Amino acid sequence: MSIQKMSIAPGEEKMKHLRWIILGLLVFVLAACNGTDNSSSSNSAWLWINDALSLDGSGSDLEVFEAPPTPIPASVWIDAPLDGSAIPLAPYLLVFHGTSYTGISEFEIRVNGAAIDAVPPKSTAPGGSGYGALFYSDYQWTPPAPGSFLIAVQVKDGNNQFGPSAQALVIVPEEISSEEALPPDDASPPEELPPQQEEEVPSEPAVPMFDTAMFYYGGSCRPNQLRAEIKVMDPEAYSVVLFYRLRDMDSDTKTEWEAVAMNPGSDGYYVLTVASSSIPDREMFMSAYFQVQIVGTNGAGEEILRTDVVANQITLLACGEEVPEDADEPDDDAPPTVVPPECSDGVDNDGDGDTDMADGRCTSPEDDSESG
Repeated sequence: MSIQKMSIAPGEEKMKHLRWIILGLLVFVLAACNGTDNSSSSNSAWLWINDALSLDGSGSDLEVFEAPPTPIPASVWIDAPLDGSAIPLAPYLLVFHGTSYTGISEFEIRVNGAAIDAVPPKSTAPGGSGYGALFYSDYQWTPPAPGSFLIAVQVKDGNNQFGPSAQALVIVPEEISSEEALPPDDASPPEELPPQQEEEVPSEPAVPMFDTAMFYYGGSCRPNQLRAEIKVMDPEAYSVVLFYRLRDMDSDTKTEWEAVAMNPGSDGYYVLTVASSSIPDREMFMSAYFQVQIVGTNGAGEEILRTDVVANQITLLACGEEVPEDADEPDDDAPPTVVPPECSDGVDNDGDGDTDMADGRCTSPEDDSESG
């Protein structure tokens, strides 16, 4: 710690010395009350008044001590999955963000206490006072088996110091994996809807519910994710898939339909949280309708549930954007359909006596030919 002595002149400088004393005391009181240093400069100093100035004109010495500010540890939050949620036995995108004044060099991911990987930040944004800049990243993790898993994320700051970790306990059920539930990657809206199978449709139509009507991508705007929930009464339900796409509010531009398996819960509920950072081609749109349809199938791949398309109830905005006043009404074109691949449709398609993955020519449930 360095000490610098400054000589204080007598005479007409008396009032000036008094102002310095008052200023120093104010800085000391504010620092003691606040408890932290919110400036971003690592060279900031605290001032302590060591000796009081005499006001009799003889002068005195004002000692200025330089000391480092109280360090503020880096912090981290897990955006997806949520604590206590269920995720499929399939690749899952972990999404997280952290804050730090000295930067973040990496996010360390642990599962059940074991470190599995470390990834650098992918993007950053200004943070709030007292928290430093925001840093975002994600990591694709595949559960090794059904069960309970404690996911922990910890950040290493610019000084190579680790902050406290964020944790989320998740359940991986045995009933369904998204590899079995997802339709082929090239699934697209058909020209016409397939005929409805009235005997397989529940007597009361299932209606999806959402926790927000507007969410954001980029920056620090919140909410930045959407939670969808639906109750499926049909006991034959085996797979429930949420289809979504973006449709520009100012034009007819659309993305392709994306399909994600919903996670089975209790009492027939299926849930899914969609993080905005995981939505493909989101940066094509400053404001877009987030269009959704949910389709359910039984174990044979036959459709037993199809909701109406949610066309204009949910919006996705770039952080800082607002819904345009002259937004176009979305058209009412046909939604996607579910056509299970041959290697997961429960049928011996090539007639060799082996079905789906029991057929040696199937390498994945998503393969669309049992003939190799």
